[in-house]
Amino acid sequence: SSSGLVSKKVRILYNEYRRFLSVKMKILNHKNITKFTEIPNVGPRIAGDFKTLGIKTPQALAKLDPLKMYRKLEKLTASKQDPCVLDTFMAVVDFMNGAPARPWWHYTPERKRKLDK
Repeated sequence: SSSGLVSKKVRILYNEYRRFLSVKMKILNHKNITKFTEIPNVGPRIAGDFKTLGIKTPQALAKLDPLKMYRKLEKLTASKQDPCVLDTFMAVVDFMNGAPARPWWHYTPERKRKLDK
């Protein structure tokens, strides 16, 4: 019957989703990160910024200062960067130091305070 087929597809999708979530939750521990794009808030563009900055591994981010990274990126690219890039750097460094994953805009008020100094 068609309802049995739908029910089977729903079970399959549900199980695939559960597997996806379990993998994602393991990755969301900073210790398990192997690629920049596994870090929350990091896509190909920010990963490219890390390479431009000479950062070799995700773990190296934990020792860095987001504001210094931001200013160095502006110097290396000879262009003004969007302030949201700094927010993202702050989120990433915080996460790689063991903080929970937070969206980059969580760091906007802190960034505004830092840049006002």
